[in-house]
Amino acid sequence: MATIRDIAKMANVSVATVSNVLNGKQGAASPEKVQEIFDVVKQLNYHPNYMARNLKSKHSRTIGIITEDLTVHQTPGIVNGIEEFCETCGYEILLANMRLYQRYGNNFENEVLHNSIFKNVMVNLMSKQIDGIIYVGYHCRPVTNYPSDSSFPFVYAYCIPKDQAYPSVLFNDELAGQQVGEALLSRGHRKIGLITGPSNSLNSRARLRGFQKALFDYGVPYNVYATVSGDWSKQSGYQAMDALMEQGVTAVFAFCDAMASGAYSYCLQHHIAIGKDLALFGYDNSVLVDAYTPALSSVAPPLRDLGQKSAQLVLSLIQGKPVSSESIYIPCNVIVRESVSEKETPSEQP
Repeated sequence: MATIRDIAKMANVSVATVSNVLNGKQGAASPEKVQEIFDVVKQLNYHPNYMARNLKSKHSRTIGIITEDLTVHQTPGIVNGIEEFCETCGYEILLANMRLYQRYGNNFENEVLHNSIFKNVMVNLMSKQIDGIIYVGYHCRPVTNYPSDSSFPFVYAYCIPKDQAYPSVLFNDELAGQQVGEALLSRGHRKIGLITGPSNSLNSRARLRGFQKALFDYGVPYNVYATVSGDWSKQSGYQAMDALMEQGVTAVFAFCDAMASGAYSYCLQHHIAIGKDLALFGYDNSVLVDAYTPALSSVAPPLRDLGQKSAQLVLSLIQGKPVSSESIYIPCNVIVRESVSEKETPSEQP
């Protein structure tokens, strides 16, 4: 098995230089020599003894990621952002998947059972001598899964700890809802229908608050009869359209792309031209946005940025830097496409 001494000998440098280069120390050697050292590492198929290094430094330079469910659509993007940031800082990740959605669907009532799974995952990760953990939720909601040691570096992503002693990172759904409202109102629409998520959804509530702020700023009354609650499914989006069209809406804001897809299908079947007869906005910026012509306007959640910010926070905690426990909200990207156009006779703007 190759050693650092073997690498140093072949690269004609000191053992200390090889060690510094492999540990990512800036200025340890010239760029050419760094490349030569890594070429030798590859040639010798060298693998560092992390266990020995960890025992010596008392740090593993490894971050644990606990996902409530890796298969839920936003989770991979968040994990990718975490790993990307950790990689640039010389940290590795260990991923543990609780599979809550696969086990229990959207049933969050049995917190005791969820916590039991969480504790088992924590025991496994802590045995690997990790330096900190990022907990990634699959629905934005209050959670009660906490580390047993409150001083251990721990950050929540896309969920909110009920114990507010821990930092969390979330999307700014309220601002996104307001920006979608402004995009539609600025194009002359005044009768705007909403297909919201379930009433207990924090994301849905925040998007509705933001949209209502936009209405207030434009002096447009909120029409409760033009708001229909869906369940995030395509079918619920389709079913909502009968009630919305009875209200004479000229635009619809569906709180997820799946429900917007249902609304789109309704319009196609009822010969309503999207982008001309009706403006349509979704949320998630999923693959569905290009599935129709004209393309669907949507909101792109900052998955990568959320992951990177979570990683930045946990590394700061590891380094002993002060970190606020207040939730951090990252803006989304509101993308207007061909499904939203100017109304032919827009109302006077304030």
